[in-house]
Amino acid sequence: MVIFMKKTAFITTRRMLGQSLVDAAKARPELGLDIYLMIDIKKALLDASVLKTDVAVVDVADRTAEAFDAALALCGTLRAEVPDCRLVLMLSQEDAAGQKRAIEAKRNAEVDDFIFHDATLDYLLAKLVAI
Repeated sequence: MVIFMKKTAFITTRRMLGQSLVDAAKARPELGLDIYLMIDIKKALLDASVLKTDVAVVDVADRTAEAFDAALALCGTLRAEVPDCRLVLMLSQEDAAGQKRAIEAKRNAEVDDFIFHDATLDYLLAKLVAI
């Protein structure tokens, strides 16, 4: 029996991907993940702050420097507003520049971890439970 539900924000503009993650977590209540889909990036900070989110997965949907900059800026603001929130970037495995930036962001403690879009759902759920 799960005593503590980990409040997890999935911040993305991709509704289908996000809804799939929410549905997968609901189907496995023993994991203790309460996932909130946040598709309005402008409201995500307020929503995460009000919920006192434990983990935020920030999806870098586009493989552009601007999209990565925006994701890191959101992570920085989340870190300041919800300091106990663990931050995970989700990015394309095919984005070599993004991978380098994700590694650098983790080394600099801008994020706590990162995961690739093509990781299995089971792996993503396990990572969210473990972080």
